[in-house]
Order: sequence, then structure tokens, then C-alpha cells
Amino acid sequence: LLWISYLDPYGKPRHGVAYLSQSVANSPNELGDNAKDWIRGVGQPSVGNPRHDLSRKSELGNCQTFTEPSLFHRQGETYLAANCLVMKNGQRRVDLERLVLLREQESGYEFVGDLLTGSDAARFGVERLEQAELTTSKDGDLLLLATPMSGGANHAGCFVLEVESLDPPRMARHSDGSLKTPVFVTDSGSKEKGPGACSYDPNSETGVIIVRRDFEFDKKPPRIAFSLLATGYHP
Repeated sequence: LLWISYLDPYGKPRHGVAYLSQSVANSPNELGDNAKDWIRGVGQPSVGNPRHDLSRKSELGNCQTFTEPSLFHRQGETYLAANCLVMKNGQRRVDLERLVLLREQESGYEFVGDLLTGSDAARFGVERLEQAELTTSKDGDLLLLATPMSGGANHAGCFVLEVESLDPPRMARHSDGSLKTPVFVTDSGSKEKGPGACSYDPNSETGVIIVRRDFEFDKKPPRIAFSLLATGYHP
């Protein structure tokens, strides 16, 4: 299990830190008991001691940190897909951000390539494509679920995208280079920040699951509610 760990202490100067933590266990109930600081980027200061600094790889040298990790096992290989967050001169550069794919090895991780880039998001009229999940259809075809995002944390549903190959990483595209988008999943019941962050397992009767976000910030205290919506749709 991999997840994002944040350190954002109170007071000034404000100094936020994000890295990926890891836990390996024989059962879900044991996960988290042996957590390790696992993956960092170039923006990780001397807080914690993540084992793998992926920004040392030339292809990932501008990755401030890595977010939204997704693990996927196929044909004896374990892959990690994660967002590479880029900062330059104190400003976030979404045009340079990308969804990177790595292969797990005994000594760490091997960079395989980029699955999505900032130009892919721009073609859809959004800033970023994040919260990605690699999975398969009922027929065994490779799929990638991704949430289009703009303006901080504004979600706009989920794309279900076709993946032609993991090594080398290659998405299904039209002749002009744009992504083929067979399915777009959304939820009209979500309020404020919109729906997003989807998951799919071909063996589950739920079909694609999407997170419903119900925020009412005008109330005191603000009402913040998350729930999972089973769409019943199988791509």
C-alpha cells in the first residue's frame, strides 16, 4: 500500500512537505502498522527519510513531489503510476506536469515512461489529469481512469481511457495525437468541488465507483461529506 503523507505544521513560516509512504502486510488489518517513508521528489527537505529519491533519475529531475500513487500488477510485473508535480520559481507549472509510470525492482524503481502529459489535459480544456488508476476491462484490455481537474481541487468526473501498452507506455490516440475517450463518468449529485477519483475492478458488480463530494461551505461549521457511488457501468 502506498499513500501520500503530509507534514504541514502550524505557525509561520509555513512549510509543507509531501512524500509517499509504504506499508506491506499479510492482511489489510495490518497495513499501516509498519509504515515507512518511501518515495520523495526534489522538493523534499530534510524531514523524514524516504528511501527512494526518484528525482535523481534524469527523466524525473523536475518533479517536486509525487502524488496520487496507483499500483498495478500485470504479467509478473508491479507498476507504479504517479503524478509528477512541478514547481518553478515558486509557481506551479501544470504544463510540465505528467503521469509517470515506473516498474518496481529489488533495488527500487525503473522509469518506464510518461502515460499522460500537460498537453493531454489542455486538449480537454482542464489544467490536469490526476487521480489515475490502472486497471483492466472484463475482456482483459488495459484501462486508465483519470480525473480532469482545474482551479485547485475542482473535479470534473472521470475519463476511462484505453491503454495500448505499458512498456513502452502508450495510450490509445487519434491520428492528431488526442486521447481516445470511450467513457466519461460523472455524478450530478455532487456539489461544490464536483465528482472525481474513480476506481474499477472487472470482478466487482459495482462497476465504476466514483467519489461523490457534498460540500456546503456556507454553513457553520461547514458540511463536508464524502460517499462512494456505484455506477454499475462496466467499460
